[in-house]
Amino acid sequence: MRKIVLLILVLCATMMVQAQIPAEVKTVLEKCGKVMENPRGLMIDMKMHMSMSVLSFNGTMKLYSKGEKSLMTMTMKLMGKELLTEEGYDGVQEWTYTSEFGKDTLVIKKAAKKSKGDYDLDFDLDKEYKTAKMKVVKDRYYEVTFTNPISKDVPKSSVMVIDKNNYSFHEFRVKEGMLKMKLTATKITVGVSDQIFVLDLKKYPNAKVIRK
Repeated sequence: MRKIVLLILVLCATMMVQAQIPAEVKTVLEKCGKVMENPRGLMIDMKMHMSMSVLSFNGTMKLYSKGEKSLMTMTMKLMGKELLTEEGYDGVQEWTYTSEFGKDTLVIKKAAKKSKGDYDLDFDLDKEYKTAKMKVVKDRYYEVTFTNPISKDVPKSSVMVIDKNNYSFHEFRVKEGMLKMKLTATKITVGVSDQIFVLDLKKYPNAKVIRK
């Protein structure tokens, strides 16, 4: 009987946690996820702003996605230097290329499934947080604020902004301690060539290649 009571209490606690994510939030996220998973592929141009204490910098980012394949390219300027980062996955292997302060590195490893990157857009945030609140901003966007992360690996708060007219992604903001990051979509293009996701070593002539 004691085990049955404990089981009922656990189930009730689980239902209470799930109930804190409003149904309308889940619906908006599901619709956005479907729009952003176009079978023809999507390219998202974004501008980025990051800040930590008194340090801040801006950059640009491009995200390509098509099925399981993905590619992210990012350019940032810090202390007058241009920093380049690229993360890709072609369905068989994933790679990370960085070029910063005169040092180029390309890390390649086999992967049956893409690892989650630091700059991936996550449209399942309702599964990573316990609470969420949604409001309409400028009569144009759904702004959803997520708090109380389920895992310690998830930032304490995240904000997803979605266009209420077509459910496309507009902006993502995250805060963890003194670190703040904002990604804002400037253009979304439907249709991506499979060639985009092919790893071409000739693109990185000066990189130190590390295979794992």
